[in-house]
Amino acid sequence: MKLRKLRLGALACGVLGASLVCGIATAQQGGSITQPAAHPHYALEVEPHMAFGFAHYRGYGAGVGPGVRLTFPLSHEGLVPEINNSVGIGVGLDLLFHDSSNTMQIPVVMQWNFHFHRRFSAFFEPGLGFGYTFSDGKARVFPAIAIGMRVHFSNKQALVLRLGYPAAALGLSFFF
Repeated sequence: MKLRKLRLGALACGVLGASLVCGIATAQQGGSITQPAAHPHYALEVEPHMAFGFAHYRGYGAGVGPGVRLTFPLSHEGLVPEINNSVGIGVGLDLLFHDSSNTMQIPVVMQWNFHFHRRFSAFFEPGLGFGYTFSDGKARVFPAIAIGMRVHFSNKQALVLRLGYPAAALGLSFFF
């Protein structure tokens, strides 16, 4: 089981690295970061993903499991009017299966997006998370923070990579 989780983690890191290289190369071809609000506008982002928990999260060992994130845009003009950025509120649910227990995590974050190119964007997510451990029945509150990137296939779909605490994620985004 531990070897399988290690392989999944290595695969996620490899995909993250390859996507980052591709995203940077795409952004260098002509970005739109200097064109405010020049990104596709949407009412909802739905992101199913695979979450990868860290080895020492609350003492439960590394965890892997499915998750979903819903992000609702608050402003397509973002916090800095001179650049192409947007702000939203994200709410998620991750079910992580650890060696010694299973946990449920519900992050609530502010998502600040930076649209560098029509095919590449990045984001920063500060917030709080709520967790529940099934083995001991304990609920917890924890800081949730992440950075991430999207490689956009179209105006409606993107590959998403998130690295943060308490988990990293690899998934797809669908914009409605």
